[in-house]
Amino acid sequence: MMSASIAKNWIGLSAIIAVCLSAFGCQVFSTTSGARFASVEISGHSTKEVSAATIAVFDKAGYMSTGVGDELLFERDGPEWMQIAYGSNIKSGGPVSERIKAQIVNLGDGTLRLQCSAYAMPESGGIGDKEMQLLMTRRRPYRALLEQVAQKFSATP
Repeated sequence: MMSASIAKNWIGLSAIIAVCLSAFGCQVFSTTSGARFASVEISGHSTKEVSAATIAVFDKAGYMSTGVGDELLFERDGPEWMQIAYGSNIKSGGPVSERIKAQIVNLGDGTLRLQCSAYAMPESGGIGDKEMQLLMTRRRPYRALLEQVAQKFSATP
């Protein structure tokens, strides 16, 4: 009797796990989660050119840039919605920063993928940064920034 009950629970749990994995596409285990959040493909240009264009677009949008090459990091004060959603306390909580991690991935045949993930960073007052990855539903503005980078190259002969 007891083993039948355990078997039913195991089957139920397995079904729930299967549904979750199919719904989220194993994104948790993906090394290219940035590509799923926001990405564009650029052909015929070097990593250095794409990096410079990406820095220019993000700088124009008010981000401070750090990092070089195929790993780029951008930060700025988070917008009002982020302050409300991720701020710990209006009186004592510090400002929430917005962090973008961008990568340039060589896909071969002269094609590069510029991809990014976005994070909210509530000021913790301690050592280290606490990053909270933004949901996929918040990707539109970041996708728009990456598309601006791609447009810089589509205008070039």
